[in-house]
Amino acid sequence: MVDQQPLATVDLGLETVGEVFSHLARANRLVVHFLIDGQPPNLDELPKVKQSPVEGHTVYIETADPRQMAGEAIREAAADLEEADEAKEAAAARLRRNEFSAAMEKLSICLSAWQRAEQALVGTARVLNVNLDTVLAEAGLPAAWLTIFAENLRQLGAALAAKDSVALTDLLAYETNQTTSQWRQAIAAMTRLL
Repeated sequence: MVDQQPLATVDLGLETVGEVFSHLARANRLVVHFLIDGQPPNLDELPKVKQSPVEGHTVYIETADPRQMAGEAIREAAADLEEADEAKEAAAARLRRNEFSAAMEKLSICLSAWQRAEQALVGTARVLNVNLDTVLAEAGLPAAWLTIFAENLRQLGAALAAKDSVALTDLLAYETNQTTSQWRQAIAAMTRLL
């Protein structure tokens, strides 16, 4: 069963779960959930699961349109970014007032938004089979931008681990000053490809 409809696996010559997945991928469908004989398979053993025969088993598969899923992820990431700058500024302000715990709550909001933006951007590029460097260039960002972002995150992590409020405040106020707007640029460029 695929999306609540029977799939004629015998007529299509599909003998394994992997062959069914490939057939669905050719039809531009992305498998988002599946059961074999009413049980979710162990995804740690996905290569073995793909070799499972479909004959003699009940295989239930739910799919989605990859472009639609990518669009939803990109829209959600863009919405998350709306509060990221405000949270980053609030975190820096609280650090200046030595309110470390309150600053960490705000910083968490900002970092989560950036992380979701990265996941959406990278995942959408993979689903759409587009070169991420091309998308970044379209957004007016250098190819090394993600590397710079990763370095900023590493520095933030080091400052957090050291509980260095001064370094953390400086990183938030200066080094990551354009990060959210750059994520918006990248997200907008990816949106144009949808």
